[in-house]
Amino acid sequence: MHVKKHPGFSASRKLVSDRILKSEDIRQESKVEYSLHDCRQGAFAMMFFQDPSLNAFQQRLQEKRHLNNLKTMFNVNAMPRSTQSGTAVDNIPSTEIESLFSDFRRPLQRGKQMELLEFMDKKYLIPLDGAQYFSSSNISCKYCLEKNHKNGETTCRHQTDHAISA
Repeated sequence: MHVKKHPGFSASRKLVSDRILKSEDIRQESKVEYSLHDCRQGAFAMMFFQDPSLNAFQQRLQEKRHLNNLKTMFNVNAMPRSTQSGTAVDNIPSTEIESLFSDFRRPLQRGKQMELLEFMDKKYLIPLDGAQYFSSSNISCKYCLEKNHKNGETTCRHQTDHAISA
């Protein structure tokens, strides 16, 4: 039997999708226009495509190529507005995210791919989207990351990056 060394895109998307389908939707039913699956898969697609505006990306793609990657690649039926997506994504319990990391890590460990990322004491370098824990346009320190906005404003922030232990 051939063991796949790493999950391909379809398998990765299915892992995320399956985890979302197991999630409880705690949003107020009267305020829900889009499924939890569509909101969270849309957020996953936005990270995958590294585009600051998923709606704008989809609109450009639809106009130029008459394709919709959210439907074909991520199984999203209706593209949520950013406020709906934000509410659905902001309420993800950390335990769900931890479980998802385990879902991705297991096949990599079985295929001995994690060994390639090991750097010290069984710790692994895995690129993740950092968690921002401070942001201000008024307060800063010498360790802040700076973001210069188009309107001339500068925002200073702190964020974390992670190394995962197996």
